[in-house]
Amino acid sequence: KLSASVQDADVRRGVLKLRNSLKEKFLLIETKIFLNEYMYGKLQEFPKLSAIENRLVVLPLVKKFLQDKLKRMMKTHNRAAVGDSDEPDRKRRATLSEA
Repeated sequence: KLSASVQDADVRRGVLKLRNSLKEKFLLIETKIFLNEYMYGKLQEFPKLSAIENRLVVLPLVKKFLQDKLKRMMKTHNRAAVGDSDEPDRKRRATLSEA
């Protein structure tokens, strides 16, 4: 025979099972929320990290390029300065040889 009454112990066990399963689901939901918050924070920092990483990669190349360019400019300037200082000597030599 089926009875409409359920024993209190069975009800308690059923409620405890539901409570435990609900706790697990809440913990899972809470973990997902924390993970989403963490990832959101990381995504906000991503452009900053990209800029830093780009600086680490690009800066040495730019520095080397600028140093080489400066060295070439200094060589050109030194050649021009030596050429300018030679001109008065050449003029003197030319005037001395004419005289």
